[in-house]
Amino acid sequence: MEGSEADPSNVKVLTRRELFDIMQHQNLPNMSEKLDFLENYLLGYDDYNEAEIKEIIHNFSYYKSELKKKLECSSQQLHDSESIIHS
Repeated sequence: MEGSEADPSNVKVLTRRELFDIMQHQNLPNMSEKLDFLENYLLGYDDYNEAEIKEIIHNFSYYKSELKKKLECSSQQLHDSESIIHS
């Protein structure tokens, strides 16, 4: 993974920004498909055992939840701004 780091225990670390950049570089029509791509990308990156797969899925689920919250918040702020402008 470009830009990723491995600590002494050989754990690969990706920042949220790196994950977002990987996802955004895909020419997919919507966020759901981009997130599906990213999850499959992460799961297919290495030959993980069952425990590692469960951990990746758990961590990615958290990432998706956080990303959706940020997108919803941004969308609401945009909607609020448009309401103020049209008032």
